[in-house]
Amino acid sequence: MSSRGAEGCYPGTKSHAKRGNSLSEAQIEQFGGRVCHICENGEMLVSGLAPADQQGWRGVQPYRHLWDPSTWVGMICSITNARGRAFDGCSRYLGYVTRGTPNGSVRRLRALAHYRDNRLDLMPYLDTPVTQYDRDEAKRRRKDFDISPAEVAALRAAAGHKCQICNRPEAESVPADRRHRMVIDHDHEAHLWRGLLCPECNSSMKFLDFGPREDRERYYSNALQLFSRVDGVRVEPNYNKLRAGNKARAEARRLAS
Repeated sequence: MSSRGAEGCYPGTKSHAKRGNSLSEAQIEQFGGRVCHICENGEMLVSGLAPADQQGWRGVQPYRHLWDPSTWVGMICSITNARGRAFDGCSRYLGYVTRGTPNGSVRRLRALAHYRDNRLDLMPYLDTPVTQYDRDEAKRRRKDFDISPAEVAALRAAAGHKCQICNRPEAESVPADRRHRMVIDHDHEAHLWRGLLCPECNSSMKFLDFGPREDRERYYSNALQLFSRVDGVRVEPNYNKLRAGNKARAEARRLAS
């Protein structure tokens, strides 16, 4: 066997994961059946979803993390429309906080929660000189929440001109392209600013903001538990599917030669 073929035989490799691994119904029952580990909802028809009060089907599928594609760690829901396209559900938002290792995902979640619960004090920085950028940013954000140019300048100074979560300096996030500059994060329901974030961390906050406000702490705790589950359920590769694929590729090479 070649080194490439041998590498693909070991569980945990990408080649192993691509061999059609799937969970049986008995293995799904080990996770508690088809119930989402984040929102704790089962499969059902849901309605009244944004935008335009859409109706969709909440399906619950096995979820595997990046650190080991051949191991499933839980069941996560995804809401699809009549065309089968996913537009909502926990799987959509979980990707914003998923990192390459279990500990990395847990650290990411805890950093987001610490930022959300510890708002900056702007009082010592209200005498910061106001620039034209601060005036433009306050005007642009006026439709989302109330913030003055002086508060924008104070917020940037209080944050040290860097992202409050990943500490990326503002200079690296403000190239000629305006889409990659630092952004002012805000609570979409209370219409209040929260802090200064880079675009990536601002997108990650969507996980802590989705769902009813009274359920968000439960979603957060369930996600921590999901990422801490490093054992999961490992499945054997589907060798019949692998043989059929190899046979089809060999036949294609024979016809091409």
